[in-house]
Amino acid sequence: MNILKKILLFAVGLLALLAVIGLLLPAQSRISRSVLIDAPAETVFPLVNNFREFNRWSPWAERDPETQYRFEGPESGVGAKLYWDSEQLRAGSQEIVESEPDKRVATVLNFGDEGGEQGSAQAAFVLEPRGRGVNVTWTFEAEHGRNPLNRYMGVMMNAWVAADYEDGLANLKALAESMPIVVTEEIDYAVDGKPFKGFLAYSRNAGKRPGVLVVHEWWGHNDYVRDRARQLAELGYTAFALDMYGEGKTAGHPQQAQEMMMEVVN
Repeated sequence: MNILKKILLFAVGLLALLAVIGLLLPAQSRISRSVLIDAPAETVFPLVNNFREFNRWSPWAERDPETQYRFEGPESGVGAKLYWDSEQLRAGSQEIVESEPDKRVATVLNFGDEGGEQGSAQAAFVLEPRGRGVNVTWTFEAEHGRNPLNRYMGVMMNAWVAADYEDGLANLKALAESMPIVVTEEIDYAVDGKPFKGFLAYSRNAGKRPGVLVVHEWWGHNDYVRDRARQLAELGYTAFALDMYGEGKTAGHPQQAQEMMMEVVN
């Protein structure tokens, strides 16, 4: 009985010690990896700003081919959401909360039931021009709160996830460098004296090509219509995304979008 009591006391003491050590560990973990891609930011940005493009280079896509994906919100940019359900990778979601064309994309992640303040995590892509190409930095930050177990997991995060980030950036580099070099231009034009802002996209390494006129949704001339123009350019077309509302205006609410659309229709 004394031996069992000593073992129990030792176990309780060890757990208490581990808990104290855990509380002394960092409450935040951070991973940052970079890669230089020999392709312009205009080619790379749509690949990280659109979740439907994610599995073309994601380090986790091949790990569990049975993963189920679901998309919500706009196809790209702020508000776009990705949900996944996987036996190996668990369930979770990711939402784009910041999108600065050709410069930065930031997302918030939720892993299963670990959301909320203590389980929050953020990831970001930062694109910086380097000569003819772009340097892409992919970061991940997670808050672990006061839970000692979460803090221990945070210490291990770099060992667990850093290699995946390196693999993902290598895949992104290979994909972007294999794609046609898309050139984009802002086109200012006027109709009856009213200014409009268009967007032209074409492949620099293609010869004579057909043209496509891209008309935006009722939300206005936003990132989505520009991404569509870029995608058409990658296929060998010259795509021009026009501006129906003038001055590149966009709507943030359905009522506003309807009012702007009715002005055009009338």
